[in-house]
Amino acid sequence: RDAVLSDELLNILRPNLREAKPDWALIGAGAVGSSIGYLLVAESIASEVVFIDVNNEKALGEAMDIYQATPFLSPAKVV
Repeated sequence: RDAVLSDELLNILRPNLREAKPDWALIGAGAVGSSIGYLLVAESIASEVVFIDVNNEKALGEAMDIYQATPFLSPAKVV
């Protein structure tokens, strides 16, 4: 429910949210993968970033770190 409300609010506040941006899947959530994921979101290059790693907890942790920074960055879905 909170995610739906957040999405609705972003749609109201940022009309350019619907611009066509590619989705990205990054294999590896280590230092390089997480840095690239952050860059993709910070520079409004990607609308969605997915981390894939053999260590699921690491991938989830990196995704959550970037997701928590998104209110200060461009809107993006981080999985």
